[in-house]
Amino acid sequence: VTMDSIASIYIPLIKKKPELSSYFIALVIIVSIALMNLVTAVLVEGALDHARQEKEEDVKLSNSKFREMIPQLQSLFESLDTDKSGELQRTEIEAAEREKRAEIPADILDKASVASMTELFEKLDVDKSGSLKSAEFIEGCMNIFLLEIPVRDLMMMKMIRLVRSGVAHIEDEIRDLRRSIHHPDP
Repeated sequence: VTMDSIASIYIPLIKKKPELSSYFIALVIIVSIALMNLVTAVLVEGALDHARQEKEEDVKLSNSKFREMIPQLQSLFESLDTDKSGELQRTEIEAAEREKRAEIPADILDKASVASMTELFEKLDVDKSGSLKSAEFIEGCMNIFLLEIPVRDLMMMKMIRLVRSGVAHIEDEIRDLRRSIHHPDP
């Protein structure tokens, strides 16, 4: 199977019966390739299994790390919300950055591929309303930190949800208008 000193076996046999040469050639080629494939498959399977286990451990670590960060993010939101309105305005973020009052954890900035809190605010403010509620801020940070989805895709998904809700609202209004046209109030 490993073809070590195999010539001492098949050469005398081939000399006696030359038709065995095709058998031995096929045997050497098929068995050696099959053995190589089996060994390669075992190595690749082991590497993939190891990578999967590492990824699972990374996810568990990230989850526990983020759970510890939630109170920190809530506290950060409250410190950034200087007017105590329950919503972060872009101006509040910019002022906090200028005054160096608060900082978003570097892990989140790294995962979001941004360099500043203002850039993160822009990514989290998908509807471009210029403000973020506490839940929106924490959920956005959580999605960036925990999910393996690129931030750009998260923004698109959130925008699609906003468009859907806007379309549903418009459909409701059209339905109400149709009703009022067909059945006007006396």
